[in-house]
Amino acid sequence: MTDHPLRTELYERVQEDASIFDFLHEVSLDGIWYLDVTAPNRMWASRRFEETLGIEPGAASSVTDWWERSVHPEDREELWSAFVGHLAHPERPLDHVARYCRTDGAVVWVRIRGMAMRDESGEVTRVLGAHTDVTELKRAEQRMALLNDDFVRIASHDLGHHVRGISFGVELLAEAFGGPLPQAAEEQLERLRTKVSAAATLLRRIGQVGAVSRTPEWRLVPLGDLVRCAVEGRDDTVSASGAVVEWAPDLPAIECDPVLMQTVLMNLIVNAVTHNDQAVPRVTIRAEQGESTVIRVDDNGPGIPPEERAAVFEPFRSGAPDGSGLGLTICRQIVELHGGRLSVEDTAEGGARFVIRLP
Repeated sequence: MTDHPLRTELYERVQEDASIFDFLHEVSLDGIWYLDVTAPNRMWASRRFEETLGIEPGAASSVTDWWERSVHPEDREELWSAFVGHLAHPERPLDHVARYCRTDGAVVWVRIRGMAMRDESGEVTRVLGAHTDVTELKRAEQRMALLNDDFVRIASHDLGHHVRGISFGVELLAEAFGGPLPQAAEEQLERLRTKVSAAATLLRRIGQVGAVSRTPEWRLVPLGDLVRCAVEGRDDTVSASGAVVEWAPDLPAIECDPVLMQTVLMNLIVNAVTHNDQAVPRVTIRAEQGESTVIRVDDNGPGIPPEERAAVFEPFRSGAPDGSGLGLTICRQIVELHGGRLSVEDTAEGGARFVIRLP
């Protein structure tokens, strides 16, 4: 195809005037980078690249350090595989979406596109890449991926009515006999009670999914008030366990949707108690503010092995017999909706620590 004369003219002018190139990458992309494959710690990155990812000017030139700090731990392996695959087969495009962790605690979703460049011998020696910030698009996708709010509200209400009816019927049946039941019948009734309790828990989780799908309402709220409401609203599992929930008296105020963030705290408390093997489960909540807000929810349970930590956030995976497997999934969705990140690690005593980082 014959090249357009204006395209040819633009190429010539870019070669003559570097400010034209600067203008193009500043206004049309969220950053570009140019990597020396023969010396992987050599990379040039544009100012917009550094601003989008929240890194200090020049920090991206040390690729190893920057990669470890910035690429979300859950996305590193897949992104690296896509990058290496492109180097081995440049005819396959590098076009991948991954999360990056900014120094201010925010998580941004970025579309990474790259083009391998060969030298005179045909070897790949350079990669030119472009970044596009797709965070708002991904958040919209997250909201759309969840169930429609109206459907959830109606389904939760109608199904809840039936679950309550079944529960009432089970207890009425037990009382109708007016005395001790045969062991087999008592065991069957207990199984029914367990299933009714699991159904009620699942309905609460569905209601929380519906809450996430609504548009957040941002307010500056004392974190201590959110914790107090979460503790007061805890479910029967926590109350029956005799768990002790403590929080620091000097918790800061945070910018958030109070309803959604209270849901996160409540779910983390319930999770800490449900998976606890101690006679008296303990949950401690602390927070600190700097460039970002970091909230830590610690428990005195058995902890979570490193190889299982990514899986706990996947939907419908639960270690509890009557768990829905949605609680931690909902927590992560809400935290990411706030532009933050939810992770899990060990406490010094070996329990689990869930860490919320908010910008």
